[in-house]
Amino acid sequence: MKRYKESTLFLLPLINSSEYFLDKEKIITDNFISTYIKDLRFPFLDNSVVLLYKGENKNLDLFEKRRLEGKTYDMNGLVTYHISINETLPESDYKKIIDGKYSELSTDAKFSILDFWEVNKYSFLWGILFKTPYAKLLYLQHLRKLGIEAPLKLQFEYWQKPNLTKETYCN
Repeated sequence: MKRYKESTLFLLPLINSSEYFLDKEKIITDNFISTYIKDLRFPFLDNSVVLLYKGENKNLDLFEKRRLEGKTYDMNGLVTYHISINETLPESDYKKIIDGKYSELSTDAKFSILDFWEVNKYSFLWGILFKTPYAKLLYLQHLRKLGIEAPLKLQFEYWQKPNLTKETYCN
């Protein structure tokens, strides 16, 4: 899996609902650029995911009007979609993702993420969500490669929390 930001890994899969479900291939298309937690232009939009594309993604236009909070265009051909996840994700799970508490997510949220990415219990993503020993080892190796010291506390998450500066869209 290509290196995605935390909002792409953990929030993007949660835009789906029982009423309207999009496969990963219909969301992460050739013109997909990234996802964001916030958009500086619209600070009042909470509990939403911002998806950025080069051009439109007609699949997202099919979202119910109450969930597609907005769609904007810019002069460079970039299109942002603001999709509410209020109905598909409890506010406590949204906050846990923002705080990087991935192992504390509800079971429903964890399995929605795993199903979206089509991974099994041997994947690193499963290990992050369920805190497996192998994921801990991989995370500590990742930190060492980056030159970052291991966390001193006994209990810690096996992936970093979102960097809100990088996770905020500002065009």
